[in-house]
Order: sequence, then structure tokens, then C-alpha cells
Amino acid sequence: MNKTKWTPENLEENPSFSDDIRLYSHSGLCNRLRLIVAYKHFSDITNKKIEMFWVKSPQCKGLFKDLFQPIPNINFTYLKYGASARPENTATKTDLFPHDEKIKNKNHLIFKPVDGIMQQVESVRRGLTPDYIACHIRRTDIITIQKKRKITPPTDEQFEKFIEDHPDKDVFLATDNRDTQERFIKKFPKRIKYACVTNGNGSKRWPKRTTSIQDAVKDLFLCIGSSNFMGTACSSYSTFIENYKKGQNE
Repeated sequence: MNKTKWTPENLEENPSFSDDIRLYSHSGLCNRLRLIVAYKHFSDITNKKIEMFWVKSPQCKGLFKDLFQPIPNINFTYLKYGASARPENTATKTDLFPHDEKIKNKNHLIFKPVDGIMQQVESVRRGLTPDYIACHIRRTDIITIQKKRKITPPTDEQFEKFIEDHPDKDVFLATDNRDTQERFIKKFPKRIKYACVTNGNGSKRWPKRTTSIQDAVKDLFLCIGSSNFMGTACSSYSTFIENYKKGQNE
């Protein structure tokens, strides 16, 4: 696909959208969700359905239907990683369709966890103070991306200051790094809460987060439910949380 900046006026000229809107992704969870959000507004104003080709891959070892409730006018076709080529005339980029920030944020709200995951989210919430804050600290594979984009990630000390600036509130911690998890538990033993333990630490044995994709969705919505949030630069996971929270407040 070329780099044309598609708008509502010329987007139908894109071969990906001659009939339904055809999207494809084998990337991480929140990159897939953001791809859907990027084209949801065009789907709404043209009454075109979205066909999402969802690859079960090492980056996302789960199917949408097992994680989220169905969404009207969005159909999912599940593909096995490495078993077939990318379908023709499918879009993969979130930056091809510029759209209003408020509409984009609101469209994040289409994603609702399945009942089983939401029940786990509510169970954890009951153990937190009502106005708890949350941190998403990504420290494994994101470092390479941050260096490539010349972006300085927030330090542990900056996250600690964020926590210290909100005294007397529980802190929900979502992280892909076991060392980070242990550091913050030791620093704030009475305040740090978490839903799962990860073995990821950036090493060859544990290069990334090791918990399930269901746990990732659980952490996602526990962060979304917080009264205040601090995330990690360059992480689509943090960006999704921030946009979802803005959508709730607009």
C-alpha cells in the first residue's frame, strides 16, 4: 500500500476499501486494536463493514473472540501464523487515515472484555482503593524501538515520583519485567498491587512478558479503570490506555 494520506473524500479509491474495509495484522495486541480504531470512523460514515484478518502469532497468542465481546459490523477471519500469505488488498497501517481526536478516542470504547476476563478485572478492583492509580512500565522489547526513534523512556525514578505524588492510594502495576515488578514491590510494599507475575527481564531466556494474552487484557482494563495513569513512551499498550481513558471522559 502506498503512503497516500487518505481522507473521507478519497478513501474509497483505495483498493482495500472497494467493498468492505479489509484489515490485516500479525503484530501485538494493542497495535491490532488501534488498527481497527483507525478505520472505524470511515466504516461508520460509509456503512462499510470491517473484515479483520487476525493472525494468531507469537506477538499475540490469542483470538479476538476469546478476549473481547463481538462488535457490530466487524467480522474476524482467523489465520495461522506462517501458514498463508497476507490477503490481497488489506490495510496494515494506523497512520493512513487522519481523524478527529475525539472521534478516535471514543472509538476505543468499542472494545469490551468477555465476561470471564471482566469478572477477573472486577475481582482485582475490589482489593484496591476506589481511586487507585496505575503504571504501565514496559522494559523488555520496547527498548530497541525507543532507541531507534531516539525517545528517552521514563525512568524508574520518574515512576516512583508519580506514585509518591499520589499518597494514600493503591498503585496497580502492569509490567513486562520481573526485575521492575520486584523493585516497585520492595519500594512500595503496602501500595503496589498486580494481577500476575511475569518472568520477562530482557534476557535471552525471558526476552519478553511471559504471562498470557488474557492477563494482558486484564492488566489493560485495570489500568483503564484507574483514577490516574502513567505509561511508557512508544508503547501501543500505554497509548491505547490513554486514548481509552480520554474517550471515557469526553
